[in-house]
Amino acid sequence: MNLHRMSFNAVLIASVVALSISLTACASSTIATVNRTSISADRFKERYTFDTYLWTTGRGPSGIKDVKGAGSLVLDTLIDETIVRQQADEAGLTVTDLEYLDKAKEMLGEGGLEAIIQQTTRATGLKEDRVRALWREQITGLVLTEKLADAEGKPIEDLLAQWRSEAQIEINPAWQTYIPATP
Repeated sequence: MNLHRMSFNAVLIASVVALSISLTACASSTIATVNRTSISADRFKERYTFDTYLWTTGRGPSGIKDVKGAGSLVLDTLIDETIVRQQADEAGLTVTDLEYLDKAKEMLGEGGLEAIIQQTTRATGLKEDRVRALWREQITGLVLTEKLADAEGKPIEDLLAQWRSEAQIEINPAWQTYIPATP
């Protein structure tokens, strides 16, 4: 086999592999699974917008200098939250509406939840019902985290490290392609 033909074959194989990886990334809307619970690309994108808004005091994705680092942090956060919810389900822990509202009032003050929902909706471009759901998830997640730490008698950081080491976590190698473009 001559050198030219070997080079052509190598380029052809590399192209097919690259195309295969690209098509897999596009076809798969799951960026990670945690103990068989999927984290969708849409969920990741939404949380990237929401979380970067919170981290940058309202500037959102345009206020992020390290886009890949921010994406990695969002993905890690989603994985941790999935683990916490799985552990809470296993322990039979829930959050009542009253617990949710009490925690929201403690964190944001009287009327603060509604104000932050409206502000977040305007600033992120996300729909109000989604922003409302995201804030509810954040606050109920915090309550569940506190309940788990109390029940286990350990700091949540130690529990998360333990649970992460025991979890089956699979991350789509193309997850970074789902980071929303900066406006």
